[in-house]
Amino acid sequence: MYKHILLPLDLDNQDALPRVFDTALRLLNADGKVSLISVNSVTVHPAMMSYVSDEKLEEIRQQMKATLRELQQQYLQESQRGHTLVREGVVYDTVLYEARKRDVDLIVLPASRPGAVTYLIGSNASKIVRHSACSVMVLR
Repeated sequence: MYKHILLPLDLDNQDALPRVFDTALRLLNADGKVSLISVNSVTVHPAMMSYVSDEKLEEIRQQMKATLRELQQQYLQESQRGHTLVREGVVYDTVLYEARKRDVDLIVLPASRPGAVTYLIGSNASKIVRHSACSVMVLR
């Protein structure tokens, strides 16, 4: 059983969320917490930044934060709720940094469907698995 579980969530693909939350809750200690993180990677791509204003970035941040809070309320009891984190950057680096910083002992995330790019470059999930200091559960 785990005391602090981190769920990296892709808010554009919510099909896997019920299974991710269910798995996390089955593995959570009675007094444990589940933290949610969503990473906006738009700022990583310099070409995209010329199309996105500061106001639009702030609007995106606020919408992501609101969505994470709604998911917390939908899936977690108040005593199980940890942090809701909206960050910008490279997804796997940001998730790994926050997991270390917050003393997470398990990361639960869904696997994406493999495509040609995944085979050549590697997915966020595979990089998190390879470099995480804590246990990682990838759901297929």
